[in-house]
Amino acid sequence: MTDSAGISSNFGVQQGLDALRARNGAAPVLSRAQLDAAPAAARKAAQEFEAQFLSQYLGTIFDTVKSAEGFDGGAGEQAFKPFLVDEYAKAFAARGGVGVADAVLREILRYQAPAPTAPGNPAEPNP
Repeated sequence: MTDSAGISSNFGVQQGLDALRARNGAAPVLSRAQLDAAPAAARKAAQEFEAQFLSQYLGTIFDTVKSAEGFDGGAGEQAFKPFLVDEYAKAFAARGGVGVADAVLREILRYQAPAPTAPGNPAEPNP
């Protein structure tokens, strides 16, 4: 099944964006192979960002969950719940997360790439 832009509805978000870029004559931003070959520091930063994002998201969810009467942990549970939520988020991010790390990694690598220069325009200005 395809939508009005001719993009298959079962594409993931990045595949859909890449398909739109190809349809308009532009190359995909980064391929899966390029992401897999990314430096470890960039990958770690992206994964930590996703863990922080998930921690905020899960924290909101856990704040709405009420323990059954007589089974709550009292002040101790409230004090340590944020640490538990952080660890859940780190575990989710380490196992692939929700895709935020890939998007952040793409942007990190894009900003680290050398800027293209136009033909006839040197990268350094003439003195």
